Amino acid sequence: MIRKFFCIVPVLLLALCFEVRAQLVGSLGDVQKDERELYTMTKQMTQFIRRFNYEEDRFGNKIFPDDPEYRNLDKRKDILPLLFDLENPRTNGTLRDYFVEDLLKDNNQFLEFLGGKWFSEVSAKFIWKGKEVDVSMIMAIEKEGLGSKWVLTNVFFSEFQKHFPQGDLAEREKHFIHPMSHELDFMNIYKIFKDPQIIEYYSSNEYSPDYLSLFFYEIKQGNLKFDHVENVKFHIFQIKNWYFEVSWFNRSGYNSGWLISNLVYLKEDEKDSYGSLGENGKPLLEGEKIMVEFSSPNTNKPLHLGHMRNDALGESVSRILKKAGAEVYKVNIINNRGIHICKSMLAYKLFHEKNGDTPETLGMKGDHFVGQCYVEFEKYLKGEKDKPETAHPQAQEQAE
Repeated sequence: MIRKFFCIVPVLLLALCFEVRAQLVGSLGDVQKDERELYTMTKQMTQFIRRFNYEEDRFGNKIFPDDPEYRNLDKRKDILPLLFDLENPRTNGTLRDYFVEDLLKDNNQFLEFLGGKWFSEVSAKFIWKGKEVDVSMIMAIEKEGLGSKWVLTNVFFSEFQKHFPQGDLAEREKHFIHPMSHELDFMNIYKIFKDPQIIEYYSSNEYSPDYLSLFFYEIKQGNLKFDHVENVKFHIFQIKNWYFEVSWFNRSGYNSGWLISNLVYLKEDEKDSYGSLGENGKPLLEGEKIMVEFSSPNTNKPLHLGHMRNDALGESVSRILKKAGAEVYKVNIINNRGIHICKSMLAYKLFHEKNGDTPETLGMKGDHFVGQCYVEFEKYLKGEKDKPETAHPQAQEQAE
């Protein structure tokens, strides 16, 4: 059963690549082409590669190596701009022009199906313990005999990441087995198993979770069941000093099918460590200690969507800094100081103290009660809408 599943995924991937759609071409942004020049849009990934190399003309006719027009420089110059998403400024401007110019400088850079350095990202829906979840699978082409096959190389599934949270360095350093423990027959080894949620803190500094093996295990246990493919995207690193993505655009008009959807100038020695190394080849923030404070909600007020936003921003910034080599300390300051709480206290004295109101008597959560007091103060301060005479401007000074 498991073998059948992994045969199905590559087939689904190729089926998406080879789905047939035909469009006509008119004006392509700043590239003007007769609509008859590109009768068949790029509806297959292999077709994208052939057109990128000019091994196929605008009419969908293959060009073979013994043909004088095979990989022709001038023809290639005409067709390359048509392989970009023209609705995206990043792939329809100066950067695209630099890429094409760089590519055609010597006309010796071509995409190779079996050339490695390109991957497919398959976003799919699975059923996990009765609910629908998102799983991203990274696939690569691998040679086999006289042919090739798509193989799974990695997966991203948020449930797996929850089991291996990125702990702060300071926190990880608290969990270790003393180097002389062997003299005591490892009597303190129980510490490793005391808290299963952080057991990986006791592993080597070189340890990283093997999510692909976890994925296989959950499939075999029947906990994770494939449902359907959502979309497919290709990441290509084959062109010297460039990285680009190819995505499927299912939309009306001429600019659809498999097109370049993202383009980045990237030196060869930076591709394996994109975004994390400086010009000296070392991590940009190596040796730096950085504290990131978020989201520090008020202890006596309700959480809201803004706190989730700050959590996402704080966690993202922390991971970016860590990737760049810094020791990151994530801090959540617990406090309830400031004018806001003074306003809530004043509103309590004005509207609730004489009645003996409490969260219990009002049937409210404590943080909601404090939040209500804050709202009541603002209404008291500013007055009712269109009735300025009901405002109490002195309340601000009282709160301060």
